[in-house]
Amino acid sequence: MLAARKPRAEAEGTRAGRGCRASARSSHPGGLNGLPVFSSSTQSNARPGWAGAVLDKSKVFGFSDNKCVFPFTFGNKKHFDCIDHPLLHSWCSLSEIYNGKWKYCTDDDRARCVFPFTYKGHVFNSCITLGSVFQMSWCSLSPNYDQDHAWKYCY
Repeated sequence: MLAARKPRAEAEGTRAGRGCRASARSSHPGGLNGLPVFSSSTQSNARPGWAGAVLDKSKVFGFSDNKCVFPFTFGNKKHFDCIDHPLLHSWCSLSEIYNGKWKYCTDDDRARCVFPFTYKGHVFNSCITLGSVFQMSWCSLSPNYDQDHAWKYCY
């Protein structure tokens, strides 16, 4: 005797539509309270047993046109650029003290050099190689490198 099969949606749960991906539960603090996060393409050709979803990116953490706030404090540490922890993709806070609102970083979100900056008591108005083990140009990400030790290579 054959057992009756449950409808696909009942057996497997409702799935994201074509062009959508369901990620693992968010491990990001404040990231949708552990709910699955869906990202959607512009197409949704749903087929039977599948549900499509269109998300308003302005209402979903991680997708925002707002600007990163640097420096921001997260995990009792001040960050001067986008960070990868605890996500695999770099992100930034949308407030000076992380309050659960964040976004994924794009190239435009990366921290910029701050000029002038102080290094070893001297003021610099451009990238320098002084102190670089590899003699590569670098700059400070804060007005006072001596205090914050935040820097990046200049390209």
